[in-house]
Amino acid sequence: MNMHSIRTKSSLPVMVMGLTIIIVISMFWWMMSLQNNLIEIQSRSFMPASEVILNADRDLYQAKLAQLNILSGQSNAADEEEINRQENIQQVAARYAEYREYLKEFPEISGDPAVFNQAYQEWVASSDALVQAYNNGLSLNLLKQTEDQEFAELRDILDKSGEAVISGFEVIEKQLAADIRTKMTITFIAVAIVLIIAMIFSYLIPKKLTNDINYLVKRINEIASGDGDLTARIDVSSKDEFGNLAQAFNVFVSNLQDLIKNILSQVANLGNLTASLSDASVHTKDINDKLNLSTESIVSAVHEMTLANKEMAQVATNSASEADQTAGLADRGMAVVRTSNEKIAALIRNMDLVLNSSQELETNSNNIVTVLEVIRGVAEQTNLLALNAAI
Repeated sequence: MNMHSIRTKSSLPVMVMGLTIIIVISMFWWMMSLQNNLIEIQSRSFMPASEVILNADRDLYQAKLAQLNILSGQSNAADEEEINRQENIQQVAARYAEYREYLKEFPEISGDPAVFNQAYQEWVASSDALVQAYNNGLSLNLLKQTEDQEFAELRDILDKSGEAVISGFEVIEKQLAADIRTKMTITFIAVAIVLIIAMIFSYLIPKKLTNDINYLVKRINEIASGDGDLTARIDVSSKDEFGNLAQAFNVFVSNLQDLIKNILSQVANLGNLTASLSDASVHTKDINDKLNLSTESIVSAVHEMTLANKEMAQVATNSASEADQTAGLADRGMAVVRTSNEKIAALIRNMDLVLNSSQELETNSNNIVTVLEVIRGVAEQTNLLALNAAI
């Protein structure tokens, strides 16, 4: 699970709210369990203890009443009253034992049993002594005072035990109420803190996501409108899907930059090739210009040879009378003329070859120069022969 993903970030407020609900439910369940525990303690310990201590006080009073009935001599069933007295005396001790059993988990409330046992034994002894003195016809005043005092002390112990049950339960109830208030305060504080955290997350996370989106859009627009600056990149700081998108965009721009570099390199190579072609075209133009000049030179030479032939013919006509004398010279002149005609024919064929091979001019330029030199040599020889013939 990617903890930096948008899904995780957007789920944080919901998770925090869920945690808040769990905390609230847990705290209320805990407080309800405390209340139920208090109710259980009350029903299991304090209410039975309060009931048995009241019954013990009642039994004590019943024993005192049976004693008074015996001492008054008004009852016809003194033995029955004695039995009731003894039973109630025993029930006081038994009920106090039950009282302590119910409150065994709270010894600080039940008090010291030795105090009750001492007061109980003293009162029982005083009551028995008083009844025994009455049965023996002895004086009862002093015994009555002692028995009344000890009876009051024992009943005061029982009353205080009953009050201790009530006050002890009130103390426990107050402690529980204080604990509940404390836990409620802690719960409210915890819920408030969690809600504040949830509100902060609910504000910061969408704000962070919006800022990331706006930053990506801004950077893409800057790259798109920044004169085609493909060296610009998006700074990747987050590790969520926006970070992955920024990295993918940076890879795309890098690949596009490499592609543009290759295209520019090919364009530069094409420019160099175009320059080379331009230079070749200029060179070809120069060759054509030189060819035109050579052609003009060839035409001029042919024209000069034609004029020379005409002059030679004119000379031959004028010198017909001198043919015999110059027969030898004429034969040589005719041979020269024939040679000249042959060279002229060869020159014409060469001119046709030159005109037909103009496309191969650059490669055959050296041959053309050689031909021109031959032609110039023939022309010079022809001029020399014409001059000799004229002479």
